[in-house]
Amino acid sequence: MQKPEAFWELLKLIFCKIQDERDSASPQFYATPKERQNMTGLMRCASRIGKLFETVVRQYPQIFKPTEQIELEPKVLAYIVTQLQMFSLLDSDVDVKGKAYEEVVGSNLRGDRGEFFTPRNVCNMMVNMLDPSDRDLILDPARGTGGFLIAAMNHVLASLKRDVRESGRSRQLQVNIRFSERHEYWG
Repeated sequence: MQKPEAFWELLKLIFCKIQDERDSASPQFYATPKERQNMTGLMRCASRIGKLFETVVRQYPQIFKPTEQIELEPKVLAYIVTQLQMFSLLDSDVDVKGKAYEEVVGSNLRGDRGEFFTPRNVCNMMVNMLDPSDRDLILDPARGTGGFLIAAMNHVLASLKRDVRESGRSRQLQVNIRFSERHEYWG
Protein backbone atom coordinates (compact mmCIF):
# COMPACT_ATOMS: atom_id res chain seq x y z
CA MET A 1 0.00 0.00 0.00
CA GLN A 2 1.35 3.44 -0.91
CA LYS A 3 1.81 6.05 1.82
CA PRO A 4 -1.25 8.19 0.94
CA GLU A 5 -3.50 5.10 0.89
CA ALA A 6 -2.05 3.86 4.18
CA PHE A 7 -2.67 7.29 5.70
CA TRP A 8 -6.35 7.20 4.64
CA GLU A 9 -6.81 3.74 6.09
CA LEU A 10 -5.34 4.89 9.41
CA LEU A 11 -7.53 7.98 9.32
CA LYS A 12 -10.62 5.80 8.81
CA LEU A 13 -9.71 3.77 11.89
CA ILE A 14 -9.08 6.88 13.97
CA PHE A 15 -12.54 8.18 13.04
CA CYS A 16 -13.99 4.76 13.95
CA LYS A 17 -12.25 4.85 17.33
CA ILE A 18 -13.56 8.35 18.10
CA GLN A 19 -17.08 7.39 16.97
CA ASP A 20 -16.97 4.34 19.21
CA GLU A 21 -15.83 6.42 22.19
CA ARG A 22 -18.69 8.86 21.63
CA ASP A 23 -21.21 6.01 21.53
CA SER A 24 -19.76 4.14 24.49
CA ALA A 25 -23.02 2.35 25.37
CA SER A 26 -21.79 -0.74 23.56
CA PRO A 27 -18.12 -0.52 22.51
CA GLN A 28 -17.39 -1.97 19.07
CA PHE A 29 -13.81 -0.84 18.45
CA TYR A 30 -11.83 -3.80 19.74
CA ALA A 31 -10.10 -6.98 18.68
CA THR A 32 -9.70 -9.79 21.19
CA PRO A 33 -6.64 -12.04 21.32
CA LYS A 34 -8.91 -14.96 20.38
CA GLU A 35 -10.24 -13.12 17.32
CA ARG A 36 -6.69 -12.55 16.12
CA GLN A 37 -5.95 -16.30 16.17
CA ASN A 38 -8.09 -17.47 13.25
CA MET A 39 -9.74 -16.23 10.07
CA THR A 40 -13.26 -16.50 11.54
CA GLY A 41 -12.31 -14.18 14.40
CA LEU A 42 -10.48 -11.81 12.05
CA MET A 43 -13.55 -11.59 9.81
CA ARG A 44 -15.81 -11.00 12.84
CA CYS A 45 -13.54 -8.10 13.89
CA ALA A 46 -13.44 -6.71 10.32
CA SER A 47 -17.24 -6.88 10.10
CA ARG A 48 -17.70 -5.07 13.43
CA ILE A 49 -15.26 -2.30 12.48
CA GLY A 50 -16.80 -2.12 8.99
CA LYS A 51 -20.24 -1.45 10.50
CA LEU A 52 -18.73 1.20 12.74
CA PHE A 53 -17.14 2.80 9.67
CA GLU A 54 -20.54 2.87 7.92
CA THR A 55 -21.75 5.08 10.78
CA VAL A 56 -18.68 7.29 10.35
CA VAL A 57 -19.33 7.63 6.61
CA ARG A 58 -22.93 8.73 7.25
CA GLN A 59 -21.80 11.21 9.90
CA TYR A 60 -18.96 12.72 7.85
CA PRO A 61 -20.08 12.83 4.20
CA GLN A 62 -17.81 15.81 3.60
CA ILE A 63 -14.78 13.61 4.35
CA PHE A 64 -15.71 10.11 3.20
CA LYS A 65 -17.50 8.99 0.04
CA PRO A 66 -20.71 6.97 0.59
CA THR A 67 -19.19 3.88 -1.03
CA GLU A 68 -15.92 4.02 0.89
CA GLN A 69 -14.89 1.00 2.94
CA ILE A 70 -11.93 -0.02 5.04
CA GLU A 71 -9.45 -1.60 2.63
CA LEU A 72 -7.07 -3.26 5.10
CA GLU A 73 -6.56 -7.00 5.24
CA PRO A 74 -8.38 -8.45 8.29
CA LYS A 75 -5.11 -9.44 10.01
CA VAL A 76 -3.64 -5.93 9.61
CA LEU A 77 -6.93 -4.32 10.64
CA ALA A 78 -7.14 -6.41 13.83
CA TYR A 79 -3.53 -5.59 14.71
CA ILE A 80 -4.07 -1.83 14.33
CA VAL A 81 -7.35 -1.98 16.26
CA THR A 82 -5.55 -3.86 19.06
CA GLN A 83 -2.94 -1.11 19.23
CA LEU A 84 -5.50 1.74 19.23
CA GLN A 85 -8.03 0.16 21.61
CA MET A 86 -5.70 0.78 24.56
CA PHE A 87 -6.06 4.57 24.25
CA SER A 88 -8.86 7.07 24.64
CA LEU A 89 -8.73 9.67 21.89
CA LEU A 90 -11.54 11.79 23.32
CA ASP A 91 -9.95 12.09 26.75
CA SER A 92 -6.61 13.17 25.37
CA ASP A 93 -5.45 16.73 24.89
CA VAL A 94 -6.08 18.10 21.38
CA ASP A 95 -2.41 18.99 21.13
CA VAL A 96 -1.47 15.38 21.91
CA LYS A 97 -3.58 14.22 18.94
CA GLY A 98 -1.81 16.68 16.66
CA LYS A 99 1.57 15.55 17.89
CA ALA A 100 0.65 11.91 17.40
CA TYR A 101 -0.58 12.64 13.90
CA GLU A 102 2.65 14.45 13.07
CA GLU A 103 4.71 11.55 14.37
CA VAL A 104 2.77 8.82 12.59
CA VAL A 105 2.08 10.62 9.34
CA GLY A 106 4.92 13.11 9.40
CA SER A 107 7.63 10.49 9.49
CA ASN A 108 6.05 8.85 6.44
CA LEU A 109 5.52 12.01 4.40
CA ARG A 110 8.42 14.16 5.55
CA GLY A 111 10.28 15.29 2.49
CA ASP A 112 8.63 12.80 0.11
CA ARG A 113 6.05 15.31 -0.99
CA GLY A 114 7.53 18.46 0.53
CA GLU A 115 5.23 18.28 3.55
CA PHE A 116 6.69 19.46 6.84
CA PHE A 117 5.17 20.31 10.20
CA THR A 118 6.04 23.42 12.17
CA PRO A 119 7.39 22.37 15.59
CA ARG A 120 4.93 23.15 18.41
CA ASN A 121 7.43 25.30 20.27
CA VAL A 122 7.77 27.50 17.15
CA CYS A 123 3.95 27.78 16.88
CA ASN A 124 3.73 28.77 20.55
CA MET A 125 6.56 31.31 20.24
CA MET A 126 4.99 32.97 17.20
CA VAL A 127 1.55 33.12 18.80
CA ASN A 128 3.04 34.59 21.99
CA MET A 129 4.78 37.24 19.89
CA LEU A 130 1.48 38.14 18.16
CA ASP A 131 -0.48 37.99 21.45
CA PRO A 132 -3.92 37.59 19.83
CA SER A 133 -7.11 38.37 21.74
CA ASP A 134 -10.59 36.89 21.54
CA ARG A 135 -11.50 39.69 19.11
CA ASP A 136 -8.86 38.73 16.53
CA LEU A 137 -9.52 36.54 13.52
CA ILE A 138 -6.74 34.02 13.08
CA LEU A 139 -6.18 32.34 9.74
CA ASP A 140 -3.73 29.57 8.98
CA PRO A 141 -3.91 28.90 5.23
CA ALA A 142 -1.32 26.10 5.38
CA ARG A 143 -3.14 24.57 8.34
CA GLY A 144 -1.91 20.98 8.18
CA THR A 145 -2.52 19.67 11.70
CA GLY A 146 -3.74 23.05 12.93
CA GLY A 147 -0.70 23.66 15.13
CA PHE A 148 -0.90 27.46 14.86
CA LEU A 149 -4.67 27.47 15.37
CA ILE A 150 -4.42 25.25 18.44
CA ALA A 151 -1.59 27.38 19.87
CA ALA A 152 -3.66 30.53 19.24
CA MET A 153 -6.79 29.00 20.78
CA ASN A 154 -4.87 27.91 23.89
CA HIS A 155 -3.24 31.35 24.16
CA VAL A 156 -6.59 33.19 23.91
CA LEU A 157 -8.28 30.85 26.40
CA ALA A 158 -5.42 31.28 28.89
CA SER A 159 -5.63 35.08 28.50
CA LEU A 160 -9.39 35.08 29.06
CA LYS A 161 -9.08 32.87 32.14
CA ARG A 162 -6.33 35.12 33.52
CA ASP A 163 -8.48 38.25 32.90
CA VAL A 164 -11.46 36.71 34.70
CA ARG A 165 -9.28 35.62 37.62
CA GLU A 166 -7.68 39.07 37.93
CA SER A 167 -11.02 40.89 37.68
CA GLY A 168 -12.36 38.97 40.68
CA ARG A 169 -15.72 38.48 39.05
CA SER A 170 -17.25 35.77 36.94
CA ARG A 171 -18.41 36.33 33.42
CA GLN A 172 -19.51 34.07 30.68
CA LEU A 173 -16.80 33.48 28.11
CA GLN A 174 -17.56 32.77 24.54
CA VAL A 175 -14.83 32.14 22.02
CA ASN A 176 -15.63 31.60 18.40
CA ILE A 177 -13.01 29.65 16.56
CA ARG A 178 -13.34 29.23 12.85
CA PHE A 179 -11.41 26.58 11.03
CA SER A 180 -11.34 27.05 7.30
CA GLU A 181 -11.82 23.55 5.93
CA ARG A 182 -10.71 23.03 2.38
CA HIS A 183 -12.54 20.13 0.78
CA GLU A 184 -9.50 19.14 -1.28
CA TYR A 185 -7.50 18.71 1.95
CA TRP A 186 -9.74 15.79 2.88
CA GLY A 187 -9.62 14.22 -0.56
